[in-house]
Amino acid sequence: EWMFGLQEGFDVVIGNPPYINVENLSNDLKKLIFNLYTTCKGRTDIYVAFIEQSLCLLKDKGVCMFIIPYPYAKQKYATISRKKLIDDFYIKEILDTSEYNVFDNATVKNIILNVVNTKVIEDTIIKKALTKKSFEINDFTSFKINQKDFLNLKDNRLETIDVSKLIELKNKTIYLMNLKKG
Repeated sequence: EWMFGLQEGFDVVIGNPPYINVENLSNDLKKLIFNLYTTCKGRTDIYVAFIEQSLCLLKDKGVCMFIIPYPYAKQKYATISRKKLIDDFYIKEILDTSEYNVFDNATVKNIILNVVNTKVIEDTIIKKALTKKSFEINDFTSFKINQKDFLNLKDNRLETIDVSKLIELKNKTIYLMNLKKG
C-alpha cells in the first residue's frame, strides 16, 4: 500500500527471487525469516519466503509466476510450502527446465511455477522443455495431473513426470489392503 497505493493486492506477481540457503544468513535474519514465514522450516532457502509473501500479495484470481530452483519441487525443506500451494491455490502450470541451464552463469536447474489465487481448481499442466531451443520455440512435452494428486506423493512432491498410473496403483493397493482388514 505504501508504495503503490493498492490495498487489495496485485493482479500479477512475477519473480526470480534470490536463491540463498538460510544457513548463509546472519542469525538475526534467519530468526526473523523463521518467525515471519510459516513455510520456512529447517534447512530452507529464502526464495521459499519470497513465494509465501508473494502469494499473500495477490488479489483474488491474481497470478504469481516464479522461476525457482528445481529442488523446490521435491526437497523436504519445501514440503510445507508445496502443501500450502496445493491446499490454498491453483497450481495452473509447472514448467520443468531442469534438462539444461536456464541461466548461463548458474549451475542450478529450474522450474517455473504459475499459481493462481483461486479455490477453483482444474488440472495442473506439467510442461517439460528438453533444451533451451525447445523452450525458446515453445516445444514442450506435456501432460495434466489432478492437483490434489500431489498430496498422495511423498512430501507433497510436485513431480514433473507423469505419475498418474503410480498414484492409481497406490490407491488400488490401499483399497485392497483396507478390504482385507475389514
